[in-house]
Amino acid sequence: MPKLLGVLGGMGPLATADFMRKLTELTPATRDQDHVPVLVYSNPQVPDRSTAIMGKGKSPLPALLGGIARLQDAGAEAIAIPCNTAHYWYDEMVAASRVPILHIVGSVCEALRRKGVASGAVGVMGTAGT
Repeated sequence: MPKLLGVLGGMGPLATADFMRKLTELTPATRDQDHVPVLVYSNPQVPDRSTAIMGKGKSPLPALLGGIARLQDAGAEAIAIPCNTAHYWYDEMVAASRVPILHIVGSVCEALRRKGVASGAVGVMGTAGT
């Protein structure tokens, strides 16, 4: 049976939808059955990450850990998080997880290396917290 990818989403909901679209479009598949099995947990009620990073709001970490636990309990064997800002708590999430959590920046760096971009400036679009 193919491995199940968990997606911790909802931060924002369109980032999750965009990730799912890209995952589908970039998967080398010739039929439906060739695609990656995915379970999405979308929780738009996770407290604002940027506000928390700037010390002006509630930490989203408990909600992030709760989402990770739900995905693991449902059988996810790896977790992707399409929200850049949520990766501020990456170390804490990894420490609490039984399965690998893909790092958004590490994944981008690896993709750039595969394309032959080994150094130089890279632009990031994001919130003030990002």
